[in-house]
Amino acid sequence: ICVIMSHGGKNGILTNDLNFVDVDEITGKFQGTNCPQLATKPKLFFIQACRGDDVDKGYRGHRNHHHEEELPVTLPSEADFLIAYSTTKGKVSFRRYTPDCAYMEANLASMGSWFISCLVDVLLAYSHREDLMSMLTRVNHAMASLYSNAGNKQMACQLSMLTKKLYFANLMEKEDEGND
Repeated sequence: ICVIMSHGGKNGILTNDLNFVDVDEITGKFQGTNCPQLATKPKLFFIQACRGDDVDKGYRGHRNHHHEEELPVTLPSEADFLIAYSTTKGKVSFRRYTPDCAYMEANLASMGSWFISCLVDVLLAYSHREDLMSMLTRVNHAMASLYSNAGNKQMACQLSMLTKKLYFANLMEKEDEGND
């Protein structure tokens, strides 16, 4: 699991030396051809960063449904990756609760990014019974209800090359054990 939280733009993720690195450059290091030790193991990347300068104003419409496809017998080197972006390509990513932002969900943290707040809430609530992609769909649903006073929106985006459902241990139990 790799979590990257930084500024970003159309050119990638901003590094501490003020250069940009493309996400493909990072994930490429972990592909089966470059890192055979991780072949067939899930490689999860959660990226909290802007992906451009555009602001999503939202729209009114209906959602589409997708169907699962069968897997081939052999797997490509890019198999078993998941990249969860805080926002869609070219869009800004909101990272702080400020007076001009209003949250619809009362249980979201008042500071931090919309994406990370929704992700943590969903993982804590559903990790004991749902697979990761189902939980990320819940993150998308929660984020769809968030808006700024200007009506600006943000939608998380997942790029999944996972070949099977992925489940986590119950994160709430782990948190409770730490309080003893």
